[in-house]
Amino acid sequence: MPDPTPHAWQLLTARLTILTNQRPRPTAASLQDDSVLFHHVLHYPATTIACLTGQERATITALLAASQRQRTPGSTAAAL
Repeated sequence: MPDPTPHAWQLLTARLTILTNQRPRPTAASLQDDSVLFHHVLHYPATTIACLTGQERATITALLAASQRQRTPGSTAAAL
């Protein structure tokens, strides 16, 4: 039986987008924001975030690393 958690997360984020009158964001940007929130605010490890969002652990790890590069002063990734 597939894990219903990722589906529930997708439903929640879609509903919040509607309720807050936000425009839908590209999946990668939204997933990165969600991953950063889970990791830096809630202190969830990448494995837990992967389970919640239905993504591979490597994808979450890469998104967290990219967000760290974007926040680092002098990083060239922030200019992209």
